[in-house]
Amino acid sequence: MSQTQLAKRAGLDSSYVSFIETRRRVPSTKALESIAEALDLPLYLLVLLASGERDLRGIPKPEADQLASGLLKVLLAGER
Repeated sequence: MSQTQLAKRAGLDSSYVSFIETRRRVPSTKALESIAEALDLPLYLLVLLASGERDLRGIPKPEADQLASGLLKVLLAGER
């Protein structure tokens, strides 16, 4: 999905979405909730997927990515 499409679905300005993606802006909780809803993801999973090494506080990034992938699979399996 493009930034423009995501912004439209989330009710946000496309430049704001771009700034979030390039880490030039820290999104508000409301913006994160809107983006998660637009992506049809739980907020906690979006935050985990977007976390960097510093954010993870000692959890290796590959482990966090594996956890996020596993959570996504569980969520998708529950929709069947």
